[in-house]
This record gives sequence, structure tokens and C-alpha cells, in this order.
Amino acid sequence: MDLRQIQYFVKVARCGSFSEAAKQLFVSQPALSVAVQKLEEELGLELVAYQSKKVRLTPEGRQFYAKAAAVIAAYEDLTLSAQRLTHELSGQVTIAAPLLLSSLYLSAVIAEFCRRCPGVDVCMINRGAHVVQQALMAGECDVALAVPPLLPGALRSFFVEKSRLVLVVPQGHRLAGLPAVTVGDLRGEMFVSLGENHIQYHRLLHAAAAEGFVPRIAVTSAEQGFLLDLVRQGQGVLLAAKPTLALENCRGLAQVDITGCPELTDWSVCLVHRNDRQLSPAAEAFCGFMLRCLGQKEEM
Repeated sequence: MDLRQIQYFVKVARCGSFSEAAKQLFVSQPALSVAVQKLEEELGLELVAYQSKKVRLTPEGRQFYAKAAAVIAAYEDLTLSAQRLTHELSGQVTIAAPLLLSSLYLSAVIAEFCRRCPGVDVCMINRGAHVVQQALMAGECDVALAVPPLLPGALRSFFVEKSRLVLVVPQGHRLAGLPAVTVGDLRGEMFVSLGENHIQYHRLLHAAAAEGFVPRIAVTSAEQGFLLDLVRQGQGVLLAAKPTLALENCRGLAQVDITGCPELTDWSVCLVHRNDRQLSPAAEAFCGFMLRCLGQKEEM
């Protein structure tokens, strides 16, 4: 039994007609009938019956209606109260995130949040994923989008997305078309990379060091689109988070999976805030809204 089934039953009872109830609920009559039938099956009761082409409640239906109507009234009151609180909410929420992650995960969420909470101002700080946690601990922001590894014990975090890193190479490159490569296969390759403020830069250095070599990084930049242009022109290969490539022009490029090195394969992004500091009402509202929008509830 769910709230939707109860709402449908109450509307049918009030209208005395499935067809009229369906019109008011903006659903098809067959869908409405199925929902009420499922409710009856779950309860093991007959709630409605037909009499002269009209719907009437059975004795059990009348008893259930009294309780169900109270539930729906309470739900509607709660919804109105929440809407009033949302529109009365004020203040500012400051979010730190890399520019690409802001475009990927935050733009649509922030736009809808601002429509629902017009009294809240949103301030964005765009920093590399390697330093957003420092901004959070320094009190420069309320929440952040961060890429693990996270500061141990200091942050409360929720997964936004789990994905992987891939190697981006020009089409026609010796590695293009391979199902996967190892870190050892990258020895001698020229790289272009996001800079020291970004996680990929440090992961590349660590993974290469574990294989006994220092990667040759010809160009660093905070702009992934610029780096992809360099890859396209044969100036190096790039380590990139696969979801961010959906925002870029990848014409003339190939993506190759990396195997045998979790540091260069596993990638995730998390919504984080400090464990030792209470969020403001505005920041708490934003966190809850974002997680609901993304359908993520799993805490790390």
C-alpha cells in the first residue's frame, strides 16, 4: 500500500465515479481502476462496489475512507507547510566544486533550487578537486563536490556518481582501439593533464611511480576542452573522468580503458560537508534537495 493508492481511493470515494476521479487526477481510468484494485488486494477487503453505474463504498470501504481521508488531509497540510518553509528560507549557501563537475552535476540542480527557494543566494567557488576539501576545512564554503580520497574522519560524504577514468588518445594512436591498457603501457607517452589542483594529476604521478617511471607531462591546464584540443593535435594523451567527456567535443578522439590499477580506473564524485560544523538551514536545504534530485542516498 502506498500513498498514491490511498489518494486515488479517496478521490474515487469523493467523486463517486472512476471516470470523474480520473479526470481530476489527470490519469487514465484503467490506471485508476488498477490502483484501487491493488489496494483492495493488499488490504484483503472490498472497498468499492457498483450500484446503478455509480460507485458506492462498501461498509469496509466507508470505515477505511474515514482513516484514509485523514491521512491525505495530513499529507496535504504537510506539503503546504513544507512549501511555505521553502519560500520563507533565506540566507546563502557557498559551494566549492571543479568547473567541469559544476557544469555536469550542479547547474540544473542550482537553477531549480533557486526557483524553489528564491530567498537563498548561491555562491560558487570553482577550484580543482584536489583543493576543494581544503576550502571546506578552511571555512570558505558550506559544501563541496569532491573526488576521493577524502580527508579521513573530517567529512560527511554522499556518493553523487561512481564511474571510471579513461585514457583519451587521438584516433590512429598506437593505443586507440585496444580494449584496455596497463599503466606500464603508458611508459614513454607524452601527457597533457589537468594541473596540480586536480586529482588526476596526482593519481597519474602516483601510478607511474609505482611502475618505476615519471610521466612526461608537456602541458597542464585547468581547461579540459583545451587539453582535448591538444590531444587531437597529437601533443599528448589525457587522463579524464568518463562522465566529464560527455560535456566535451570528442571528435577525432578515442577512449581507452585502463586496467590493473584502481588508482587510474575507479573514480567517483561525492557531496561533502564538515563533520564538526552544523550546516546552516540554507545549506542543509540545498544538500537535501541535491541528493533528492540525483536520487542518491548512500552515505560513504
